[in-house]
Amino acid sequence: NSCHILGNAGQCLGYEFYMVPNLAKLLLDTVFTNLQYLPDFRTKTFIRVFVKPYVQHCPKECYSTAVIPILEVLIPTFNQILSTKWQTILQRVNAEDGHEESQEVVEDHLTRQLTKEFLDLLVHITHEKKVVETSDEMCEEEVIQTPTNPRDEAMSCLGLLCMRDVNIYPSFLMFVFSSLSWSDTSVANRATGLCYSALKQFHADRNTTKELAVYFFSSVLKGLHAHGQH
Repeated sequence: NSCHILGNAGQCLGYEFYMVPNLAKLLLDTVFTNLQYLPDFRTKTFIRVFVKPYVQHCPKECYSTAVIPILEVLIPTFNQILSTKWQTILQRVNAEDGHEESQEVVEDHLTRQLTKEFLDLLVHITHEKKVVETSDEMCEEEVIQTPTNPRDEAMSCLGLLCMRDVNIYPSFLMFVFSSLSWSDTSVANRATGLCYSALKQFHADRNTTKELAVYFFSSVLKGLHAHGQH
């Protein structure tokens, strides 16, 4: 489908693809419209087969024109979508009626899978990618390896741009720190590395305000309350 074609375009066409005039606007006006109405399983595929390859193969000199405008829309949108879904899950957990409809169980599972996919995308956005090239009959194939622990990796050039963009970093921080207290241990573990690296970068840039420090600390305490010391 179109997402697979666009996802492969960056790898196969390279610099010429990302230099298409108004590429980001064209994509935002077409592919990225009405994301909130996509079912979770299709949204997960959308991230995996299009957004992630699109970001991974973009040349650094094209970040500001081809990637940043898209992330300024994508990250706040997904923060809102997933935060709303997790609020619903937490309400079900707090109800403790001991009984869930099968449809609710499926929806919860899909939300957890989508959250992990989006967190994985954020890791790729904010940390240097490791590329392993393999031979292929048609063209070279690049296998991108996810950093196993973001806190041990240097923040990428794209990550630095995101942390300094006022249209991106508030939603980014809200999402990763809120994830600490969501009722999924693997989600919290994935978010921990992103929280650490983001906080470290904010401290290095001297952008940590009193309000941010309180928010960071309260989010960690909520995470500890939800999951315990482990």
